[in-house]
Amino acid sequence: MKMNAIQPSQGNFTFADADALVNYAANNGMSVHGHVLVWHSQVPNWMQSFNGDKSQWIAMMEDHVYQVASHFSGKLASWDVVNEAFNEDGSYRSIAVDNGHGADQRQASIWHQNIGDEFIALAFKKAREADANVDLYYNDYNISWNEAKLDAIVNMAANFIDNNVPIDGIGFQMHINSNGPDKAHFAKQLKKVVDLGLKVKLTELDIQMNSSGDLDTFTPFVAEKQKQRYFDIVSTYLAVVPKNQRGGITVWGIGDADSWIQGLTGNTDWPLLFDDNFNPKPALQGFADALAADPRADEPNLEDNQDNTTTPAANLVTNSDFESGNTHNWFGHGPTSVEIESSEVNAGQYAAKASARTDSWNGIAHNINLTPGETYLVTAWIKLANAAADKASLSIKLTDDAGDHYNSAAYQVEVSNDNWTKLTGEYTHTVSGNDLGTYVYIEGPASGVDYYIDNISVVAK
Repeated sequence: MKMNAIQPSQGNFTFADADALVNYAANNGMSVHGHVLVWHSQVPNWMQSFNGDKSQWIAMMEDHVYQVASHFSGKLASWDVVNEAFNEDGSYRSIAVDNGHGADQRQASIWHQNIGDEFIALAFKKAREADANVDLYYNDYNISWNEAKLDAIVNMAANFIDNNVPIDGIGFQMHINSNGPDKAHFAKQLKKVVDLGLKVKLTELDIQMNSSGDLDTFTPFVAEKQKQRYFDIVSTYLAVVPKNQRGGITVWGIGDADSWIQGLTGNTDWPLLFDDNFNPKPALQGFADALAADPRADEPNLEDNQDNTTTPAANLVTNSDFESGNTHNWFGHGPTSVEIESSEVNAGQYAAKASARTDSWNGIAHNINLTPGETYLVTAWIKLANAAADKASLSIKLTDDAGDHYNSAAYQVEVSNDNWTKLTGEYTHTVSGNDLGTYVYIEGPASGVDYYIDNISVVAK
């Protein structure tokens, strides 16, 4: 849906290919995010050589936006209205620069050069005129870590809100690598948009694993690192962005063979969820584990309590007894396989089993939303599966503005394969700045020791 594909010559709109994709999605229960109405790159030659004054440039741009958005009115969930209009220092793209994404980024914006700052607001207004209900996004890259660039975008969006320019969300292009951004900084960047009340969409997600060019093969170690990286990105998004402000997550390609990354860097790489033959990689499971562990999945809608009735404190762990017959909302803290179990239970018909652990700190985990300063009673029942005796801890991991913190509600408790053992203790949620993600997990038994877990609870005292 880029400009050169949709309007290759002035007044000649070629919608056939895009229509085929939109129709396929409609016939298969899928939604479509449109990309993109206005961009400095992949602009047709006739636009690049357009000869006119500012008012004529505005009319030409607005006509393209209106014709395309109205053609798809009612058929799309959202649009990238304007893409990549800022430089890395937060200035508008009025001059040609290289921002690290190749030759396309050495192009100045003809829209800014010929119209000025206001081209962005004009494009959003015209898109809303064409489609009253579609979500309208501004989309850009490197904003998961670049503060200057995101702050400029946030200031623009705040100005739009103050001046009734329609905007629904910000798209974070997620062309990232195995080293960054770290979770804490990424969470702070997301929160800047959340605090505006806008939606947040993770767009164009791929994760380079060989940006240095040192690797020749996709080893199990690299695969596991990528799995954890996908998990961290998706789980951070879910922890920070409220359900009603989530625009969704899109990946930039399906199989590694089709990824643009190798052409960009010249290095062999494996950035996507499926391999060259479309076989699922561990990264797909990392993505799925994060979705299953969504800490906001079962958040109730809070309403005023009119009758002042006192009710028991709620267990903050969902699917705490596994009586759903699955392990939804549970995931591995480090390399850990989490499976439903029916042969060994503490109560009811089901428990969970943690296996394939490669270190003592690995274990089964669950995201929780806690109140800073509040004290909680934390409890879990454990039984070893393939060892006579060992020790286990009931731990809480908190990530806040100061980094990662590890605390134990119950530490190094003797456990065995003869009986179920109760792990229990208190935990006070002390946060530095913002809580960027918290989860409870069970660790301690030696590498290779499997264990069963059941009846986990976290309850405010």
